[in-house]
Amino acid sequence: MVGSLEKQERGRRMADSLAEERLQLDYRNIMEYTKNTLEYLFVDKAEVIPGKEAWGTKLSSSQDWYYKMHFPGNPVMPGVLMEEVLQTTGSFIIYTMAGKKDIQLFYDSSQMKMHHSVRPGDVITAHVVLDRYRLGVGKFHGEAYVGNKLICRTEFTLIAPKEFPGREKNEQTTGR
Repeated sequence: MVGSLEKQERGRRMADSLAEERLQLDYRNIMEYTKNTLEYLFVDKAEVIPGKEAWGTKLSSSQDWYYKMHFPGNPVMPGVLMEEVLQTTGSFIIYTMAGKKDIQLFYDSSQMKMHHSVRPGDVITAHVVLDRYRLGVGKFHGEAYVGNKLICRTEFTLIAPKEFPGREKNEQTTGR
């Protein structure tokens, strides 16, 4: 009985997310929703339900700067950059919300697991869900795949320092 209730709830959530507006981000408009430069943008396109979840895609190219160093003759995408794909995808969930254009900073990560390597030519697909957002602190979980193969998963936190409570008082007294 519990299993069928969980399936019904999962189905309801899926139907709700299908009915919600999804923003399509690609090379024409993706820079409107990030503070990163092109060299450090690890998502080529994304589909976003503002305030809820996002799907991001990264085409891993042999021309990407990190492959020349990591590792010559055996190019592998660094794990921290695989996590960056997830974090960038997660940041779009916040940046696409009304009035949320202030910078999102990485705060922490937990439960990070690497399952497989990413090599030049692989297409990474990330799915990230916003678990909660309050007072400028966003808690997320996400997974990244190459095809049907899970490459990594993590839970992470992004913060928007300008939204912290008492910030105005601190700015007045410290000048920051």
